Amino acid sequence: MKPSNATRRAYGFVRLSTEEQAEEGRAGVLRQRHDIELAAKVHGLTIVKTLEAIGLSGTQVLGSPVFDELVRALPTIDGVIVSQVDRLVRPGYLGDPRGVRSISASWQADLDS
Repeated sequence: MKPSNATRRAYGFVRLSTEEQAEEGRAGVLRQRHDIELAAKVHGLTIVKTLEAIGLSGTQVLGSPVFDELVRALPTIDGVIVSQVDRLVRPGYLGDPRGVRSISASWQADLDS
């Protein structure tokens, strides 16, 4: 349950399909974390935890332990921030899990509507 008078809280979520991407810096962890921090600031959210899914494709992330952890946290947070929507899951796989708002640092769509 979310505290009623607390700062708006969010989880960050970083995903890289391969460990090689992490080493090469392509869509790297540091860049994704930076994007998430900036988006949190713009939207007045405090990042309480950032989860990392390394070596999981966008189609493999659903049902993974790290994604399950994110889903379990949804009732306690106000949102999830990713650097790009496809870092959470592949387009077409994205629903609105439990009505929690998702914010992408690069795609400024409000998924509440």
